[in-house]
Amino acid sequence: MTDSVRHSAPGGAPLIDFRAVAVRLGEVTIFSNLSLSIASGEFVCLLGPSGCGKSTMLRLIGGLIDPVEGAITVAGKSPHQAWDSISYVFQSPRLVPWRNARDNAALGLELRNPAVPKSERQARAAELLRLMGLGNDMEKFPLMLSGGERQRVAIARALAVDPAIVLMDEPFSALDPETRRRMRADMVELWRTARKTVVFVTHDVDEAIELADRIVVFSAKPTRILDTIALGEQRPRNIDEMPSLRATRARLHDMFRSQQINLSGETVR
Repeated sequence: MTDSVRHSAPGGAPLIDFRAVAVRLGEVTIFSNLSLSIASGEFVCLLGPSGCGKSTMLRLIGGLIDPVEGAITVAGKSPHQAWDSISYVFQSPRLVPWRNARDNAALGLELRNPAVPKSERQARAAELLRLMGLGNDMEKFPLMLSGGERQRVAIARALAVDPAIVLMDEPFSALDPETRRRMRADMVELWRTARKTVVFVTHDVDEAIELADRIVVFSAKPTRILDTIALGEQRPRNIDEMPSLRATRARLHDMFRSQQINLSGETVR
């Protein structure tokens, strides 16, 4: 199934640009003729059922896999050439257990640019940890931190390399509901401060509505873009208190129902 519509970033030249991209893994077609652009500074959520290819999009942007057709550019370069402008935050924090929070937050910079002096790496990590609300926890090791705190360290590590683009693959999905709610609020404040381009994978409708400038809505496989939804409401957003956001929530749920899928990726009979 093809996606013949170009889903463009608002205004100006895009920072990330997919043009008629096709991806196949073995005999399985993930995308076919997919076009999408993302502007510098945008917070874009990729929303769709499990297994539809959202994480594959991140791997394409990061140059971890290549399309079989079409072209992808990141800041005017190929993803392989632009790797040093990108950082990742995964579902699992992936912290080194024998390093404290500050040293974990400095690790990405150490690996990417070892010429940066240790004192500068640690100063940058400490500044970001303070921004993440962990100013009093820098000496703690991962086992001494909660799940939400460990994920904050992972986000600080991603930002310490000063990327243009942060790719986030369901970073809050393993957290309990209350921690997840707090992390969403923290993410909004952090994005306002850092103003990075964020591409955030989720299959949680409310999460996408609370966070995104635009939501890119994917179908189940064979995957196509069902729609892109721009959200102009001011953050922080309370969906239950804002009629426009409740309408967006209903629209998204109706869209998935019309496709006969739920967000766990199962077909609804």
